[in-house]
Amino acid sequence: YQFPLYEAYLIEGFCGYLYLWDDLMDNTGKPMRIKVEYDSITYDGMLHLFESYSNTPLIALVAYHIIKYDNNRNRIDEINYQHDATKVIVLDTSKANSVEITYETGSSMCKDIQGLCDYITTP
Repeated sequence: YQFPLYEAYLIEGFCGYLYLWDDLMDNTGKPMRIKVEYDSITYDGMLHLFESYSNTPLIALVAYHIIKYDNNRNRIDEINYQHDATKVIVLDTSKANSVEITYETGSSMCKDIQGLCDYITTP
């Protein structure tokens, strides 16, 4: 399931914790894929660590790849570190255009999100 970060802000009363990222974390230990988009570059990888006490944290991705774009959003370069256990990249989410989270099937977050999906599709 994919849950764009900006949608969470639109749901009044969504957050149970003081900080949105605490609510978005899968506390069952399942991996989370994070896609962070900036104007001319996208990072896509597995969440390793995140900065606590912030709604726009610094996050550390591992097993990631980088896609660079020109001004027309055409791909101009791709760098792949998905199988390189020596690389970690730290990103500032406050400067991102969007942050997308993909939870692993079976994540406790998927059950919560599925409840919202079922609500919308119920006539």
